[in-house]
Amino acid sequence: LQLMPNQLGAVEVSGEATWFDSHIDNWIFWRPTHQGFWTPLNTRVHSYGAESKLSATARLGGARLVVDGMAAYTRSVNLDAPTGKVNQLPYVPLFSSSLSAYSF
Repeated sequence: LQLMPNQLGAVEVSGEATWFDSHIDNWIFWRPTHQGFWTPLNTRVHSYGAESKLSATARLGGARLVVDGMAAYTRSVNLDAPTGKVNQLPYVPLFSSSLSAYSF
């Protein structure tokens, strides 16, 4: 789904949203060993979630101000974890977001 820019006075606003659902059979998961080095492990993973983005551009005299925002929910579960344990994979944040602004 993508929303086309709309003119709201001197501000243009656009946004988009994405949903995903992936079943991965050979996710390479690196984990430390008791010997002090890292080793790869193949595992089955179910990863699903949604992402959204919103952007606004305002004209201020001869310059433009742009503000972009993003938010994501990503659930990534190791299906080969011990029975009864459903854990979010390390290095994959459950929630993330960002906000940036710049002028030109």
